[in-house]
Amino acid sequence: MPKKSNTSTRVAVVKTASKKVMSKPKKAAGTSVAKKAPVKATKKVSKTSRLLTPVVAKGETCFWTHDGQVLTTIFELHTAVAAMKNPVFKHHVTKYKNDFADWTEFILCDASCAVDLRKATTKAASVTVLKKHCKKYTS
Repeated sequence: MPKKSNTSTRVAVVKTASKKVMSKPKKAAGTSVAKKAPVKATKKVSKTSRLLTPVVAKGETCFWTHDGQVLTTIFELHTAVAAMKNPVFKHHVTKYKNDFADWTEFILCDASCAVDLRKATTKAASVTVLKKHCKKYTS
């Protein structure tokens, strides 16, 4: 005959949580709900329409051209490249380096101009790029 144990068997009761579903409040008869006025779209300012403050290089961060000019801003770079003789330009821009792009990116902190300058391999193309990017700094 089997022995009876003195311990009682416990039954676990599992409670289930019920989620209450709320219904929309009903409007009273004869009342109307005011419609919201449409929100006017605000005028977004594009990145290109913002005027930027040009960085001015000082001291050791100035750009010294091969012919002795000292440049401190992107405006001076544009003027200098436009008036520069081809041998001087070729000294700074070759197939393997672009001193103007490096200076524009790291000193003047204009990465988009530097990317465009790296694509420009001729003096005329560089002048066009610089002219385009100078417009970001003026109205």
